[in-house]
Amino acid sequence: MSIYKNTNKNEKELLAILGLSAFPYFGPASFRKLKTYFSNYLLAWQAEISELIQAGITEKSAYYFKKQQKQIYPEKILTSMEREKIKIIFSKDKLWPVNLFHTKIKYPFLFYKGELPPQTKKNLAIIGARKHTAYGESALNKIIDISVINNTNIISGLALGIDGLAHQKALQYNGYTLAVIGSGLLTENIYPREHKYLAEKIIASGGGIISQFSPLAKPEKKNFPERNYLIAALSTAIFVIEAGIKSGSLITATQARKEEKLIFTIPGNIFSSSQLGNNQLLENGAIAISSSEQLLKNLKIKALKNKIFQSDLSIKQLSEIERNIYFLLQNGSKPFIDLSKLSNYSNSQLNTVLSLLEIKGLIKKKNNSYFLV
Repeated sequence: MSIYKNTNKNEKELLAILGLSAFPYFGPASFRKLKTYFSNYLLAWQAEISELIQAGITEKSAYYFKKQQKQIYPEKILTSMEREKIKIIFSKDKLWPVNLFHTKIKYPFLFYKGELPPQTKKNLAIIGARKHTAYGESALNKIIDISVINNTNIISGLALGIDGLAHQKALQYNGYTLAVIGSGLLTENIYPREHKYLAEKIIASGGGIISQFSPLAKPEKKNFPERNYLIAALSTAIFVIEAGIKSGSLITATQARKEEKLIFTIPGNIFSSSQLGNNQLLENGAIAISSSEQLLKNLKIKALKNKIFQSDLSIKQLSEIERNIYFLLQNGSKPFIDLSKLSNYSNSQLNTVLSLLEIKGLIKKKNNSYFLV
């Protein structure tokens, strides 16, 4: 629980923040109270129970924190973060997501890996059922096309089902995507386990994963409503693909409505329990979406033209694996090793596809990198 005496002032403050964040009952509101009362987090870390109570922390939380503090080692947390390239960003930093300045929940800091969303594009959250239907998947594939991916940052929750499909769709078209998770960012804590590779792929492609929770935090049930709030806070608009009446997607949409965000959905099948939430959202004023053009119009985005629309019919005649590699090259040249990591194809498959695309005159190779003609 100690913070090294020979550590400089800024690092001591950082270590105090990491230590305090490791206590699961200190959220954004608690951090705001601590900062207001103590002026810095190092004093809060060193405070006695009575001082914490005076700062506005409940008696129960204050006692529990001081008991748990002996088992919290901030230096070890920092070492783990450095090892796994986990970064922390504060609300005063230049790269702090703009939308968070206007949210009712004031986050003092967030943890992330990879890259934060480009500030030049609007953030579109795409969420839905874990046990999605074929209708939901078809709607996502139809509406979230390359024009949407190229003109927005796709945000979702890394969950199974619609969330995962949204991230994968962004990766397919070489777009930016951000996964907001309900646990810490240490590899062992990424949830669900089935999507650990997807999280790695998101980071490798230039996207990111982000969390308000300590890197040590396990994926506990109580964390996910808070994860949903962060998705809403980060986003310009929320697109609910599929939602049951009692679902996390509706929690996110409810929070988004409080934040006066745009809410989109697709009309739901009245016989499907997984889509009853869609129709409830429409009753409450959500905008029905049936095409990418309609979605971009409501976001007030003038779609940028893309090479795929300007190319000849041969593009449409490519196999799925050829199209996937073609899309990966749309935003610039890439060496073979990067294409291998991003596509998840074997080296032999990739070599074959690249050769075919060269023969068809769609790509060229120069200095061991491939680029579109």
